[in-house]
Amino acid sequence: MQKKKWILFWDKLESSSRLANIRSAFILAIPVILAGSLALIVQSLLELTGTKLGVLLFVKQIATLLYDATFGILSLIMTVLICVKSLEKKGKRVNILLGVSIAVAGFIILNGGLERALQHESLGVKGMFTAIVSACTASELYDRFSRLFGKKEENLYGNDLDFQEIVRSLPAVLCTVAIFGLINQLIATLTPADSFNELFILGVNLLAGNMGRSLGSGIGFVLLGSLLWFFGIHGSDVLEPMTQRLFQPAIESNEAAVAAGGQATEILSKTFFDVFVLMGGCGCLIGLLLCVLLFGKNRETRSLTKLSLPMVFCNINEIMTFGIPVILNPAFLLPFLLAPMVCLLDSWAAMRLGIVPIPVREVEWITPVLLSGYMATGSVTGSLLQLVNIAVSMLIYLPFLKMYEIWQHHHLQDQLQQVAQYMRKMEHAGKPLELTRQRDDIGAISRQIAQELRRSIQNGSVKIFYQPQYNEKDECMGAEALLRFGTEKYGDIYPPLVLQLAREMDYLWELEKYILNYVVKDAENIQKAVGHKVKVSINVTPETMQTEEFMDYMELINIWWNRELVPATKGRSSIPSRHWQNLWACR
Repeated sequence: MQKKKWILFWDKLESSSRLANIRSAFILAIPVILAGSLALIVQSLLELTGTKLGVLLFVKQIATLLYDATFGILSLIMTVLICVKSLEKKGKRVNILLGVSIAVAGFIILNGGLERALQHESLGVKGMFTAIVSACTASELYDRFSRLFGKKEENLYGNDLDFQEIVRSLPAVLCTVAIFGLINQLIATLTPADSFNELFILGVNLLAGNMGRSLGSGIGFVLLGSLLWFFGIHGSDVLEPMTQRLFQPAIESNEAAVAAGGQATEILSKTFFDVFVLMGGCGCLIGLLLCVLLFGKNRETRSLTKLSLPMVFCNINEIMTFGIPVILNPAFLLPFLLAPMVCLLDSWAAMRLGIVPIPVREVEWITPVLLSGYMATGSVTGSLLQLVNIAVSMLIYLPFLKMYEIWQHHHLQDQLQQVAQYMRKMEHAGKPLELTRQRDDIGAISRQIAQELRRSIQNGSVKIFYQPQYNEKDECMGAEALLRFGTEKYGDIYPPLVLQLAREMDYLWELEKYILNYVVKDAENIQKAVGHKVKVSINVTPETMQTEEFMDYMELINIWWNRELVPATKGRSSIPSRHWQNLWACR
């Protein structure tokens, strides 16, 4: 079936290796993000309660340490992970550990040194853009300089192999680090910023200019923040200066007006955005979460949303943004920008028309949805407005979720075909095949299928079908047992690929013993279905047939069923069978 144009367009975007590397790194960081999210929830809740109990203060200190060790150095962690994913595909000409060291050094340099990085909290989420630039630039420069200066065929530096590699890499390392230093020094000399990271933050906030507090500035704030988040950059922290200058004073003005007996007039406040626009975090992702739970068909994505459900209701959505993933995913760019924009406009209109009261008190951003709406406005209509915005965001996300699942199905099928084609190519060339040890997409897919196959063997869900065999009188004289295995994610798997994966993961005998047991236990029903004795052929790999364990097991089966086995020929052994599954469907 011919693919639709939008599927081909998404395939083209997906083929970008740099985007794929960054997205893979974000996925690898999910355990760190999950730990940091839980720590943030505990820390924020204990701060809200203002408790002074010794035990709870002790728990708060642990949560603070955990947060500092995760989100506090998240940009540094992402520098390492992005660099690793980038260098994995460069081959053996580069040393991954050395490349990671260069990327970390480049990240520190572009932050103006370690002292400035710590001072401006750039090791955390504020430095994410610099982390992406550092990792991608370092891996590319290191690879290019390694090819330029590398002469691995010569042995000029002693007998120690590690020392030889380090000395050969020295020119590439020095050139790469020097370029980072030159870039940052030029920025410090020619611009008001002291570092690349500071220049980026100043540039983003300069886009806001000297705008006043208006609907236009609110739209610009939401749009820019969403764009930053889509590219993996913590928009809320980067735009903190704009928030403090424009929107934080608004809620203070409303509080003062109400205290003086007047009415609140400033709609666009920090609380307004936190409570009514960014529900579930950036992109109003609570709408996408509910769409996945109610209408999503992908089991893995549904499991991820269930895991992040309590956090998203507290406006912490890093697991969803990095896990689905939403960031750098062309399928969700438009709704990610559109959903908060629509929520901003309808909330502003509702308050401007007096349908919903203007927020008059500051509400912590971590306050759960619905409760936060009531606390901000002092009215149930605040919670009702949140429900309306959630429904609107779901309507915006739903068609894109459906399109994403369709594209994902096609993409997974293409990946599976690539693995099968690669396997055929290697077999035709007579080259050794090790799918699961490869560090690319083929290896990742192979490992996923191998793990699913192992679980299916253990829980007995691998299926055996039977191909009947007829004589010239159209009488069924036998059948061949056929292994059929498929996963919910990839569908039916090429049978030789199944055997190859079982072979590589050292459970080939376990799979073939499962097949033998499955077919032997079917013997009685087959005889009843056909009405006379038949023979069923079972394919057994030559390496299994040469083992003593196989012969001993066959003797045990023969004694157990008290039947005569037909001698195996050319890697095949025929034994009786019991349940004739789908016999006539194959005729």
